[in-house]
Amino acid sequence: MPLAGAGVIITRPTGQCEVLASLVEAAGGHGFILPAMSIEPTRAATTWPSRLPDINEYQLLVFISRNAVKYGVHYLSDCDMDIAAVGPSTAKSLEAEGYPANVVSHQGFTSEALLDHPRLQDLHGKRVLIVRGVGGRDLLEQAMTARGARVDYLEVYCRTEADIPAHVLDQVRRELDAGHVRFVTATSVQTLENILQLLGNEARHLLGRSQLVSASDRVVQKAEELGIPTARPASGPSDQDLLEHMIKLTTNQASEHS
Repeated sequence: MPLAGAGVIITRPTGQCEVLASLVEAAGGHGFILPAMSIEPTRAATTWPSRLPDINEYQLLVFISRNAVKYGVHYLSDCDMDIAAVGPSTAKSLEAEGYPANVVSHQGFTSEALLDHPRLQDLHGKRVLIVRGVGGRDLLEQAMTARGARVDYLEVYCRTEADIPAHVLDQVRRELDAGHVRFVTATSVQTLENILQLLGNEARHLLGRSQLVSASDRVVQKAEELGIPTARPASGPSDQDLLEHMIKLTTNQASEHS
């Protein structure tokens, strides 16, 4: 049991924590579910925005995440265009819906990695639609515009504050303070910021008694700036990637102390 006795706080959005919690339990750990946010569909998830042209006028659709696929894939019906996915998890979600992406980064799972794809180097004269959540990063839009594309957004979901009962937050604070939590997951900078807000004034002290786990360089950098213990990023953001990373960290720490 490679995670025997290890407490893990899982902070994926509401309804998306359970798979990783099960994997942690199967590895001998104990998962504490603390959704850092909820994901809700926007009006654009059901009604095509009047400000956008017909979807068939786009030559490339870019799906930012699995949630973008969940709430926006139905617009692909009877469409003939290139489909790009940020990361393998998003690509798998598209494939499961019957729309395999033909532009996926060969390595990495970030917008930066996708922009390295050979088919995205010259976008002169192309119309691109980025399917994402409200308020995401503008890196793809800026880079694609610089490469000659006309870029629009279709924002099909938004991130809202999760409704977490006070007694659950109190339990998490006690477990952290007692040193029963070895790892805290955070898949985005916003997730980390929401965790800090949820835990309140003692957040940095409490998180200082555990180790932050993420696949994002930006999250690791932010945690380091805040003085929160972290490690090098995991190889990917999937549940299995995070589990394997925690097992590896645990094994390495055990070897160092033996």
